[in-house]
Amino acid sequence: MGKLIQFPTGQEIKSQKKSEEELIEEVVNELVEISQHLFDVIDDEVDAISKHDLNLLNGIDLRNEEARESRDAYVIVNMIYAMMARYIGIEHSMHKELDTLFVKIKAIQKEIDNDTT
Repeated sequence: MGKLIQFPTGQEIKSQKKSEEELIEEVVNELVEISQHLFDVIDDEVDAISKHDLNLLNGIDLRNEEARESRDAYVIVNMIYAMMARYIGIEHSMHKELDTLFVKIKAIQKEIDNDTT
């Protein structure tokens, strides 16, 4: 990467090294922003479906904490964050719960796959 030169003095601009804590904070903030963006996409899609798909989801409100579906959405956003944190090696308190849910969901899927009725 090239050097940065201050204009008009011509002096080289030296970048300051960030501490590990600062770098982790930046990464965490980026993950939060990505998680929030993905929630916004989900919310927009659910809103569109609620208007065009036989009113199946008419009235759903993913941003009202009083609504059960909003509380579910809150959990999902945090699950998305925890998934990305795991991917880049940041520990999160939800990882054990995600592992447990994975096992439970796989067991449910196996039951469904084996259901011959």
